[in-house]
Amino acid sequence: MEFLKFFIFFLIFNMSMAIAASDIVLPSPYDKCDKKMDVVILSSKEKKELAQIMDENITQSIVHIADLNCNGRILKGFILSDKIRTHFQTLLVLFEKKKLADISVLKFSEPVRYKAPKAWLAQFRHRKNDHVDALSGATMTRESTISIIKQAIYLEKK
Repeated sequence: MEFLKFFIFFLIFNMSMAIAASDIVLPSPYDKCDKKMDVVILSSKEKKELAQIMDENITQSIVHIADLNCNGRILKGFILSDKIRTHFQTLLVLFEKKKLADISVLKFSEPVRYKAPKAWLAQFRHRKNDHVDALSGATMTRESTISIIKQAIYLEKK
């Protein structure tokens, strides 16, 4: 009976994450691109692999993938959500030719003072190592953002 309760909770949790991500409109300039949206459900093996790489538990099974053609510029995006404190943020992590091209905050349910500024997010496009600048007053947002980006990098390499 406990397993059934857990399974139902897990299913509802993942469905709510999927619904939230599917309702989001891509930000400018990507909203003008030709796009093909897809949904992938991670297998337990993939989640286990990802958890080992990231050294943290992976709760999200549903991943939204956006294949974009922006006037000949081909981008692959992953829409992923993560819990910060008590609410979630949803990011669009875009890759071009297997390299991180852009990160956009699609939805942020925590107080706005904890939201990562665009300038801070831009640093990830040029990083070759794991050093990431601090985000004053928003340490948990920083950790959540790094986690989402690592998940997207793993998924892009698959």
